[in-house]
Amino acid sequence: MAPLRPEARFFLLEDQCARGQQHYIQHNWGRVDPQGLKSWRFGEKSTNYLESPEAMERIASMCPDARIIFVLRNPVIRAWSNYKHTSQQGWEPCSFMEALDREVDRDREVEPSGEYAPRWWGYFNRGLYKAHLSRWYAAGLDRISVYFYEEIFEADGGGQRMARAIQADLDLDVVTPLSGHLNKTDTRPMPRACWEVLVERYRASNEALAGLLDSPVPLAWNQQRYPW
Repeated sequence: MAPLRPEARFFLLEDQCARGQQHYIQHNWGRVDPQGLKSWRFGEKSTNYLESPEAMERIASMCPDARIIFVLRNPVIRAWSNYKHTSQQGWEPCSFMEALDREVDRDREVEPSGEYAPRWWGYFNRGLYKAHLSRWYAAGLDRISVYFYEEIFEADGGGQRMARAIQADLDLDVVTPLSGHLNKTDTRPMPRACWEVLVERYRASNEALAGLLDSPVPLAWNQQRYPW
């Protein structure tokens, strides 16, 4: 059953989680027939969960048997897509390279708070997938599946193939085609110098991720061939 909001982000919010599992269901899906709780499967997507230790701990506590699926994109392209979004929103005044250089300083400037504050400038850090995933495995959440975006979405059939793979992973008999709103595409190419720098910066993390998953990452992740 799909949630009321495209990205619930429920487990990023301490005050919401403190109200328990029933509130989680009502907050995201409205009032549900008690009989439905036994037969329905509830699912949500929230892109910030992966890098959030707090969200991980709350999910492990409230939903220890949850099936968790991570779809990982080439971290270099993910970082650029993230930057284009924040600059379009008017949040990011810096060039991409300047923003990468300032990322650590920006993290240090954040005042500790019990409230969730998205670090929209985490262009590089959010792509350190091995570091983030390791925490999830260490938390005892053993129903985790990892997919590579390029091997599913960009293969024949695109998003429909992704839908089939994920729904099969969830033991769903009925395959629902993907539909609905797609974000507008910003076609600005990443500066070549940034591409070359990031490919090298991510290389060690990508290799560590392959070791963690016991599976190679897509070849394009570690290649210097400029795609634009």
